[in-house]
Amino acid sequence: MKIAQITHNYLPHIGGIEQYVFRLSETIEGYGWHSVILTTDQATPRENRQKNAVYFPVLVSCMRNPLSLQYAKAMRRHSYDIMHLHSMWFLPSLFAAIFKGNAKIVTTVHGVFPDSSSLAQRFGLYVYRPFAGFVLKRSDQIVVLSDSEKEKLLRLFNVPAAKVRVISNGICLEDSCIEDKQTTVLFTGRINECPGITEI
Repeated sequence: MKIAQITHNYLPHIGGIEQYVFRLSETIEGYGWHSVILTTDQATPRENRQKNAVYFPVLVSCMRNPLSLQYAKAMRRHSYDIMHLHSMWFLPSLFAAIFKGNAKIVTTVHGVFPDSSSLAQRFGLYVYRPFAGFVLKRSDQIVVLSDSEKEKLLRLFNVPAAKVRVISNGICLEDSCIEDKQTTVLFTGRINECPGITEI
């Protein structure tokens, strides 16, 4: 089985999606499946680039959304069984959806729509929203990271609820071996100013 993970940025560029893709790639390879990461060289230093990633050159980038003609050309002739898109908000995901072919598409939504952002960013997202909806429509499975994100996705986009799965990116005490509910969990990451940040 040939699996392509598609993200607009990847390591050594540091970010939440990049780390998520890295961990998932290790898991996929652990099952003996072939996994390749398709990304762009936007804001990515050449030093320490990952061996299992293909970095396509960017022609132009607007609001961190890269356009790569070489990537689009590669998508037209791809032979992947599964394409895992990490966000519906970036052009690499849009091209994968356009040139889907016989592949199955899984889209992990790392944030449906920001609750607080600049006016320019919100305007850009509203303009791009029909394209994001197209990506979701072409997806065979959609993954969100919390129940609140699922509710927001279903409210803002016309997608069947049966196609959306919640796979938590956090810690659920009920499903773990932790008996003491007062256990302290240390967290390292970015805290966004939005409701529900303390949900477990």
